This record gives sequence, C-alpha cells and structure tokens, in this order.
Amino acid sequence: MALRIVCPFCPLNCDDVGIADGQLLDSRCSKLSKEFAAAVSDEVVARIDNDSVAIGQAEQAALNLLESQDGVSVTVRSATLQLSKTLSRLAIKATTYVDGSPTSLAYQNVVRRTGVISATLADVRLHADLIVMLGQPDVTMPRFREKIERSNEDVNVVSLRDPNAGYIAELASCLIHGQDSKDDSVASLSTQIKSAKYIAFVVGPDAFNNDEALPSIEMLVDVVLKLNQVTQDRSQRAVLLSMNPVATLACVHGWNTNRTVCVAVADQNVPNEVTVRIGSPSDDSGCSDIQLGGQDLGVGFAGIYLPSSTAGLHFSDAVIRGDGTVTLPLRPSLSSPLPTPSDWLVRLGLVLQPSKTPQASH
Repeated sequence: MALRIVCPFCPLNCDDVGIADGQLLDSRCSKLSKEFAAAVSDEVVARIDNDSVAIGQAEQAALNLLESQDGVSVTVRSATLQLSKTLSRLAIKATTYVDGSPTSLAYQNVVRRTGVISATLADVRLHADLIVMLGQPDVTMPRFREKIERSNEDVNVVSLRDPNAGYIAELASCLIHGQDSKDDSVASLSTQIKSAKYIAFVVGPDAFNNDEALPSIEMLVDVVLKLNQVTQDRSQRAVLLSMNPVATLACVHGWNTNRTVCVAVADQNVPNEVTVRIGSPSDDSGCSDIQLGGQDLGVGFAGIYLPSSTAGLHFSDAVIRGDGTVTLPLRPSLSSPLPTPSDWLVRLGLVLQPSKTPQASH
C-alpha cells in the first residue's frame, strides 16, 4: 500500500512524497533520494574516528568526552518540533547554535533586528509577475522552482546566480534614489522592477559570501520597503522570501525561553568545549566532536558518529515549513530501533530533567 508523507529533509517540506514497501515511488528530488537512502540503509553503524564500533561503545566514548569538558556547543541545520522542545531544555553548560550559510544567518539576523516584508510560497506563485532569484536556492531545495513558478503564464524570472554587495548597492541606488546605472545588467533589472506589479526577491542560502551577506541583505530590505511605498500614480508590492530551515526551532525556543536562538556557530577551537552536531553536515561544515544522526561523511566531519532514527520516516513529529506559514505532520512509514536525536541528547546528559514533586505524606 502506498503512503503519502511530508518530506523532512529540506524547508520546502513537500507533502506529495510517495512511499511503498519501504521504497520511494519517485525520485524527482535528488536531495530526498540521497537522504532517504542514508536513513534506511542497513549499513549505518556507529563510529569512533575511522573505526566502526558498537553503538554502546561509541556512546560511552561520547559520554567520556562530554564529562571531561566544561561547555558544549550543540549545532543544528534544521529542527523538528520534538527536537526543538528538547533543545529548549539543554543543560546549563550546553548552548544551541544554528549552523547555516552566511546568507541564511545574515537574513535571520536582519529579520530579527529590523523586520521584513515577506510572503509565502503560495503568495509568490499566485501573484508575482517578476521573480528575482539571488543565488541558487534550487541546489539545496531541488523542487524550489516547481513551488513558486506558475505554468502556462507569463512570469518573468531573473536569476542572479552570484550577486555581490556592489551589484546590490548599485541596484539600490537606482531604485531608492533614482540614479542611473552604467552597468547594463543593473539598468535592465531596475527597469523590469519598476514596471512590475508584484516583485518577489528570493534569497537562496548561497546568495552572498561571508563578508557581503549582512550588508547585502540590509540593502535588499531597504529596496523592498521603498518599492512598497505608495506613489502618486501607482503602488507596487514587493517581498523578500527566504526558506528558514529552523523556523520550528525559532518559534519553540522563543516561546519557552523568551530569547532568540544563537545564529552563529561557536568557535570549535575554544578550549574545554565539545561540539555536537545534529543531522547531516554540509560540504563546508567544520569537524564536530560528536554527530547525532544524519549522513556520516567520515572522520573529517565528526570524530564520533552515533546513528539515529529520522523524524517523518521512523517516528511521528511535526515541522513548521520554511516560509513560516503552516505546521505539517511528519508521520512514520518505516520502523527503526535507533534512538531519536532527542533521545541521544537525554542519554548523553545534555538535557535538564524536570524535578519530581515530592508527594505529601498522609
């Protein structure tokens, strides 16, 4: 019998994924195919350095490492509802960090500080007549274009695969201050934006490099605000859209702690501090001391690897989609004897346990 599930592997959370007899029914998404194969593989084993070991042995090595250090940095690239609740109860010596690209982290920082005029995937698909894609969001979210582009309709899509701060600054000068640009590309895009009714700036996680991400996002926010101002002859609608893989964590952490989650990875060379990564690393991730679940890419990415079960495949959970608009159920279709990532955090002593209320004597 075929089951339709919500994909847990990227912030699009596509809800049309079919599974039957433990196999994917289609392979439209390369990321889904790769992550699914890793999650259901019978060859996933615990590891210490270059040696495959029993899970109990790897767990004890992780406990010994954690007990010998003063602080722990727990890094995540995405988080479900259950994991987000667990991360909000970390022990005092542990801190949660979001491990993301420079653009994603800069975007989250700017949004928290100044706010932004944003939109949902459905809004962009329904209304936008001009979509400006910065970076390559379809690399990390292969079905992204499918979600935002209307078929058989005249939608202008402009792709800026490798924009820089200088380009964004010149575009901002044209749109905010009315200056002319000598750059033909900037001048052309400026003209298209001025004539469009609904402009969606889509910011991919790889849009800008480390030094240029923050000022570029700030300038884009200023452009969007300017375009939304009502003029004498007409008004425009302009939005920024960036899919947030930690939308669930941001909501849960803020509600439970009244604080925002840190969006900068701790220095992994800090003495007396252990780094624990939850889930698969990216190609440019540093080496963590311990990795819980996700794909094991070897000793270059984690010293100790502890395999875990996967939300939405092996156990029930929920997730807020990356545009922050809807909470989706993650229903299991397979089984696994492995602990969940939250189970591992508890077993490793990183989660504060609720105190037991003493019973009144009679």
